[in-house]
Amino acid sequence: MLHSVSELEGDWEEILKRRSKNGTASVSRRMRRRATREYAGRTSS
Repeated sequence: MLHSVSELEGDWEEILKRRSKNGTASVSRRMRRRATREYAGRTSS
């Protein structure tokens, strides 16, 4: 079950904000790229 794209973006912004405070922003970016690809694959199929 997928949320709307805006909701996903909102969740990601919160995650990225929290993680960048912890000093792991680069990891977040990599995770975000991978998750975005997975979500795109699910919605297109």
